Amino acid sequence: MTPAARRGEHFATGASGFAKLSFMPNPEKIEKKAAPPASVEKQIAGFIDKFTPEHALIIRQCRDELRRMFPTANEIIYDNYNFFVIG
Repeated sequence: MTPAARRGEHFATGASGFAKLSFMPNPEKIEKKAAPPASVEKQIAGFIDKFTPEHALIIRQCRDELRRMFPTANEIIYDNYNFFVIG
């Protein structure tokens, strides 16, 4: 076995004649997936619960209003130690 094959690299020549490089995962090195995280809504509730009750209420109201305004939008939430973002 070549060193490239041991690393999971595979070469193939495409129709253009140029070599294409692809990487195949090594089954021995793939980590087992951890148990699935708590439901998304539970995680979001946990993020929001870190705030004072007044601020948590405002965050929930804003989130509800945005979901009514943009029902098909994707929601991205970022929780950092000193700020919280919903996009």
